[in-house]
Amino acid sequence: MAKTSLKFSNDQEVKKYFEDDKENNQVVIFEGTVYNVKDYAPNHPGGDHYLLERLGTNIEEDFEDAEHTKSAKNNLKELPVVGFMAN
Repeated sequence: MAKTSLKFSNDQEVKKYFEDDKENNQVVIFEGTVYNVKDYAPNHPGGDHYLLERLGTNIEEDFEDAEHTKSAKNNLKELPVVGFMAN
């Protein structure tokens, strides 16, 4: 059975979701989608600290500032989706 995607009203709800179970809910927001990066963080090419320092937050600005490639963006979008931000 597929896991139901969550709906988050704002960034604070995502932060609370992360803080409620920091070991398992290692999430970031990117382009309106909330991704679980727990299994990916140790393999992040720049080091896991870049993701771990941003858990529970929107990483769009940092992602763009780091000038990630289209391939990196595609890799991110293949990570497990926890939910979506409400419009």
